[in-house]
Order: sequence, then structure tokens, then C-alpha cells
Amino acid sequence: MTWSFSPSCVQQTPKNTNSTRIDCLFTSTEFRNGHGTSLVTSTTIASNLIGMDAFVDKPNPPVAVRRELSGPAYEVRPVPGKGQGVVATRRIRAGEIIMVDVPAVLIQIAFLADTKPHHRRRLLKKAINQLPEETRNKVYQLHRGSAKYEIDAILGPNSNTVMLADSEVHVGVFPEVAVYRDDPWLRLKSIGLMHSDRGSITRVVRSEFQKNMPASHPALYHSKRSDSGQRVLQILRAKVDDGNQILISYVPLETPAEQRRRYLKDNWEFECTCSLCRGPVDDLEDSESWRRKTKSLKETIADAKSSGYYKDAIVMTEELLLFSEWDKVPPFMPDYHDTLAHLNYLDGNMANATRYARMAMDGWVKLGSVDDVDLENARVFLEHLARLNTAAT
Repeated sequence: MTWSFSPSCVQQTPKNTNSTRIDCLFTSTEFRNGHGTSLVTSTTIASNLIGMDAFVDKPNPPVAVRRELSGPAYEVRPVPGKGQGVVATRRIRAGEIIMVDVPAVLIQIAFLADTKPHHRRRLLKKAINQLPEETRNKVYQLHRGSAKYEIDAILGPNSNTVMLADSEVHVGVFPEVAVYRDDPWLRLKSIGLMHSDRGSITRVVRSEFQKNMPASHPALYHSKRSDSGQRVLQILRAKVDDGNQILISYVPLETPAEQRRRYLKDNWEFECTCSLCRGPVDDLEDSESWRRKTKSLKETIADAKSSGYYKDAIVMTEELLLFSEWDKVPPFMPDYHDTLAHLNYLDGNMANATRYARMAMDGWVKLGSVDDVDLENARVFLEHLARLNTAAT
């Protein structure tokens, strides 16, 4: 890995410690075919990322070629009464990848916490200015918050939590999926965690079909973090037809409506008027009741699994799907099938383990992920089950 500029570094002495840490700004203008990226982190983490090939460009998978041939899936256009909106320009199929983005800037949280404000702003401004012109302009054109200083106003509403290397917390700015300028209502905003412990750093947006989505409810995303390390998949909860808006949930959907609205107002500076927040009182109470049950059930499943009560965990996982479908927020199905496959394996039910493992692998194949680690893990697990089944006959 060759950086495009000499690193700019500061020596840090974190509060209440006797240790020191060197944080540096590293910029590559060649990253992702000239998109470029700036990384502000410790020298140790930078070294680990390079060793993991996190900045190595890999060939696009076949699904990327198919996506390009299909043409753009969305565009940003004015929406009456709501500023700029992200609108589908064609029918988006179930499981289709509609957007792939890479970070313009990645910043270690420890750097933000330990650096004096004027030094921090100066280095972060340099991080943006060293980017290629097109990427740099995208960052400067993002929607800005109310902070006094330009850098803080840009980063505040547009940064995402990102996990890098050894689970070190960073924030990242992904300009394509970040907040579009001057739009406090309909911002296509990527949320969730990205953990890069190997492979390239990419953010992906997908669509996933959900039956029986209420007509009044927008197509909402949820985040799926790839435990393998590279990417976050943003999952659309419904197929989208040409001309329909694409919206996102900024807050975990099991959070009570009043807490969601307060969080959005305090952190994103807008009042949410979606049907999930502002619907009839009886509908909201019914929905939140199901979500409380779903959250409690997830916790109980985790406890049952850790205690070895696999049969109970299996039954409750199947119940979880019913709960989620009743509230019209089903789980990500390849993950759901993978969970049942492993629980049945632990319980010794090889027939069901194999059946669900095949369903999980079929799900990953259908989605055609740009991150093939999930698919590879499913394939390896299915082969392991096949060997056990053969040995038992």
C-alpha cells in the first residue's frame, strides 16, 4: 500500500493513562479506481488494515456487472413539501444490490476524544482536502448540521459508526449513501456497523421483498453487519416500483415511538412524520407491543442457546418469525435459516440442520452478494453436515 501524501501525525496521551499513541492522517487518491479515501487513526490500526488487504481493490463480481447493465436504480429529485428525496427510477427486484459505496473519510473515535479541538478540525479538514476533487466536492456538498465550525457541521449529521481492525470504533463518511444536502426529511442514510477485519471496505444497499407491506408504509431499511468483516448490507423491506420513494429507519424499529422521535430531533434535527411514528394511537400501541415481545423473545432465545436448551431456542426462533411477520418487519431470511441450521445441529437434528443450511445457502446465492464470505460459510457448513451424514450411514 502506497499513500498519496506523507502521513500527518500527532502524538496523543489519553486521559487517565500513562501511555502514548500516535495518530496519523493517511490518504490514498487511488483507492477504488480514483474514489480515494482518508484514514485518521493510530499507526497500529493502519498497519493492521494494510496487513488485512482492506485497501486492496478486488474485481467486481458478476452481479455488479448485471447491476450496471440494468441502469441506475434511483435518483435524487425534489419531493413536494419535503425537499430532496431518493426515488426509484425503475422497478427494483427482490435482493438486488442498488448501491455500493466506499468511505471518503474514516476517523478513529479515540482521535476525536483525545485531540484538542483546533488540532482535530485542522487535520480533518486536511483529510477532506487531500481527497480527489470529485469525492472532495461530494463531501463538501453534504447536508450540514448547526455546528459552528464547517468540519463539525459536515461530520455531525453524515458520519456512521464503523468497526475496523480489532473492533476499534471509527466513524465514516460514505458520500453516496450519506445525507443529501438541504434535506432534513428524506435522506438516504446508511446506518449500522461495518467491521473490516479482512477484505475491502465497502457499503452496500440491497432490496429484499416482503409480502403484505402496508401501502402507506415506505420501503424501510435495516442493517446487517457482515461478521466476516467487510460490509454492511442495507436491506429494503419491500420491492420498489418506478417513481416510489426510498426511505430509511434511522433508529432500531423496536424503540418506542416517542423515543424514536426524540432521538431524531436531538441527533438529526428533524421531526419524523412517517406512518410508523404518527399513525393512529391504537395502531402504534399494537405495533410497539409486538416489538416489545420480539425484543424480549430475542433475549430469551440467546439465554436458551447459551444454557444449552437448544429445542427451546428452536421453538422460540420459529415463533420470532411469526411475531416479526405480524408486525410486518421480518428478519433477514438467510440469517434466519442459518440460525435454525446451527441450532438444529447443536440439538443433534441433522435432517433439519441440513434442510435449513440449504435454505440459507440458497438465500445467499439468490442475493448474489458482493461479499461472498456469508455464502462461503454457508457452503462450508453444508459440506460439514454432509460429511457427518455420510459417516452416520
